[in-house]
Amino acid sequence: MLTQQQLSEFLAALNSKRVATEATMSLAKRHALADLTQEATGELSHVRLHPADLGADAAEQETELVITGLEAATLAQVDEALKRLREGCYGVCECCGQDIAIERLKVIPETAYCLNCEMDREDATASKNPQFIDGHISHAAYVSGEDDTAERFTKAESQGRNLEDASNIPSP
Repeated sequence: MLTQQQLSEFLAALNSKRVATEATMSLAKRHALADLTQEATGELSHVRLHPADLGADAAEQETELVITGLEAATLAQVDEALKRLREGCYGVCECCGQDIAIERLKVIPETAYCLNCEMDREDATASKNPQFIDGHISHAAYVSGEDDTAERFTKAESQGRNLEDASNIPSP
């Protein structure tokens, strides 16, 4: 159980993290939605004509929007932690009901789970979202219609074919 002093320290840490997260979100939004004016781009015209410029602008905007989304998720976690603090259940794992280690709370004050439960949650999420493992795309990728180019290259090599021939090998 956390002492009143510790709760006050975590309240300050959460409020500080909330302010910093909001500032990061605001900056990322401004960058993502910035008008590509002559002053912003340094171009003679505000019209971007070169495809590389358009692609770079789109990539930069997408990056800023991803950052905004990640920060929004962090902000939601901080707000939930502040709610738990007000309700008197801060520092208690929402999954198993055990106290969350003080060291974990110091590093991730917005956490709602103890280390063991968080690891279980991450394992469960990983099993639902298989990744590219050992040069192969999991079965879930085939269901979505993606093909396993790495597997085709491996098959081409094992058959003594050039990698250029891999495009002629049917997908598994």
